[in-house]
Amino acid sequence: MTSILLRRKSSVSRNVVLFAVGASAFAFFCSALTAYDDVAYSGLHQFSLALMLLSFLGVIAAVFSNRTSNEMKFRIDATGEVTADGRKIHRVLESRFENFIHMGSSGDSQESKAAIRVLGKLSRQRRERIFVAVVRNTLVDLDLLSELSQLPNLVVIDIQGCPVDADAWSEFAYFDRLKYLAVFGAIEAHRERDLYYSFPEVKAILEPVLLVHSSPDTV
Repeated sequence: MTSILLRRKSSVSRNVVLFAVGASAFAFFCSALTAYDDVAYSGLHQFSLALMLLSFLGVIAAVFSNRTSNEMKFRIDATGEVTADGRKIHRVLESRFENFIHMGSSGDSQESKAAIRVLGKLSRQRRERIFVAVVRNTLVDLDLLSELSQLPNLVVIDIQGCPVDADAWSEFAYFDRLKYLAVFGAIEAHRERDLYYSFPEVKAILEPVLLVHSSPDTV
């Protein structure tokens, strides 16, 4: 069993930043009023400076909060079960249906291109909730990885059985949160060691596996 920590993006943090920007603009405005009449507006100027200081303290507090309290545990657990076609079932904890995205086609090149463009149609909130990308019957090239890069919290990429463009392997280094790469049938045996040395922080899953979410929900 392996585990990592994955930070959730917080809308509260964004609100704090917006508040800091607004407080700073208000403080500059009050400074201009003070330059016009420092007697009449000095009290308002002092209040705006205190408000700006408070807002920046809030930003600092939000940063530390995101690093501690807004973390959730993420791990891949081998269940010991095996599918009829010989794949080991691994459960992704804690995950739900919404944390997965499946991309694939029947193998037709035009259909493959349409399949990988699905990410551009998703909302930002939906993209942030995706941790696992499963790709099937699709060429893994720079275009596909460019689409996957729109998922900021992507931790697992499953490209089992997919053809991989030679130039694409190095691009996995640009996925900041990537921890697992399922590559059975996608990489030649003699290149497995190269994969380990190229991405020592990424665990390569070299055996056939089926990744499933841990929650029973289907919506």
